[in-house]
Amino acid sequence: MPTTKRCVVAVHDSNKKRREEDPLAAHKGNVLESVLDSDLPEGSKDMLKVLLPFAYGQPRHEHQNKVLDMVLETFARRETDLQGDVAEKQKQVEMSEQQRTDLNAAIAAAEAVVQEASLKVATSADLKSQSEEALAQACNAHNTKQSEHNTLVCLGNKAEETKLLLELAFTSKAELVDLTPKNASKVASFKSQLDVLVQDKNLVTAVQLSLGKEPTERGPFERLVLEQLDKELSRIQENIEREIAESEPAKTASQDALTSLAAVQQQAAQHAEEMRDSHKQCVAERKEAEVDLGVAKSSMKCFEKESKQIAADLEVAQAALLEFQHGPMESLRLLTTGTTLEPQEPVAEVLEEPVAEVLEEPVTEVLQEPVAEVVGEVVDQKADDVQPVVEQSDDVNMAQEAAPTELPATELPVDAAEDVVVPEASLKVDECASVAPPPPELVGCAGA
Repeated sequence: MPTTKRCVVAVHDSNKKRREEDPLAAHKGNVLESVLDSDLPEGSKDMLKVLLPFAYGQPRHEHQNKVLDMVLETFARRETDLQGDVAEKQKQVEMSEQQRTDLNAAIAAAEAVVQEASLKVATSADLKSQSEEALAQACNAHNTKQSEHNTLVCLGNKAEETKLLLELAFTSKAELVDLTPKNASKVASFKSQLDVLVQDKNLVTAVQLSLGKEPTERGPFERLVLEQLDKELSRIQENIEREIAESEPAKTASQDALTSLAAVQQQAAQHAEEMRDSHKQCVAERKEAEVDLGVAKSSMKCFEKESKQIAADLEVAQAALLEFQHGPMESLRLLTTGTTLEPQEPVAEVLEEPVAEVLEEPVTEVLQEPVAEVVGEVVDQKADDVQPVVEQSDDVNMAQEAAPTELPATELPVDAAEDVVVPEASLKVDECASVAPPPPELVGCAGA
């Protein structure tokens, strides 16, 4: 058994070194990590975690193909889900573009309404100003005509009063001419009446002196004064009657004009009030249109935030799809087609590393058989079927030349034995008769 122990130690160190420098390790890690993150049941994940390292070799057994088919089916389903997510996000982006078009149309329509409302406000303001100016003119015209009419009325009233005073003056004169004895108070009252009617004050004084004498004492001068008074009063009476006669049509025309101007003023006031109401309504419509425009712009602002989020979600979904396609999917493709990123190092270079650290501890157990637990019935194949492959490997000869001819007997601890994996063509069957060789389907998978 010493030979067997030396062989096991060399294989353990060789496999450990090859796993550390395996150029496909990153791809295998990508595939395994994606499998563990998939929606497969936990039991399936545990199974694939054990089987995947042995499923990439060439040629493959039916069980290895089934393992890879399961992974490929899982990845295809994952890729379909990611593509569906991208399609959904793309549809949301397209819908958001249509929504942006609708919102822009709504904003344009709202701006047109605001502009139209502003024009109406300006027009109504002009009309209101014009109507107020017309109302002011109508008020001025009515006030002027009202003043003229009042003047005519005053003149007419004054003429009427003068006419009454003339009648009283004629009556008082007739009474004082024949009055005997004379009454000084009545003469003084008559003089007051004449002061209002007669502008010639000398005539008024002469009349007072004449009427102050007794009728028998009046001479030719007194009679001439009284006759002159009668002529003056008659003249004044004629003028007053003519003025009264002429003032009536003027007052009638003035009243008609005043009535017409009052109607015009009322119409102007009503029109001005209508223009004020119209202007207020136009202002209210403009404010409402501005509110609608503000709402449309606010909706656009909120939409822009949502649109950025939708675009960001699309980028995330596309990045996730590309990351999956160029990550685990590409890694699986490389592993299943046998493509490697870097050439494998010769076994001889691997075995040149010292194994002193491994040989420091005694070997307590011989290599166990993990291959049989992984692939089941494949291990039942005979060792004779793999002997030609092992004997024809160039790596075996290189390993024999680089490895020492004799290794001291040592024992491998149980923990280290669990990491041991049988590589392709690293042992000779005749030197390790106690260890079952790997089946041909797993040759090349030991570095997983």
